[in-house]
Amino acid sequence: MHRGDEMEESRGGSESLEARSGSKEESRRPAKPEILREVIIGVEKFMEVRNVILAHEKKAELILVLYEMFLASGEFEPDILNRYLRLVA
Repeated sequence: MHRGDEMEESRGGSESLEARSGSKEESRRPAKPEILREVIIGVEKFMEVRNVILAHEKKAELILVLYEMFLASGEFEPDILNRYLRLVA
């Protein structure tokens, strides 16, 4: 097998990622955008009210961790969000 063949195979042959995963738009959307939306709004409101400032990287990681947690449970729970956010403040 030649190096070009290996690269083609690792990319899934001639079929593009877009073709394998649906439309380009669908592949960019989070699994549950409504949960992500609630997490971002909740984090932003909490930080504003408590006058908390986080580095962009830390805030992004906080949002990601909270989103993954709520995604695993399947629903957004504001009380749980606030309990975790109080640990940050």
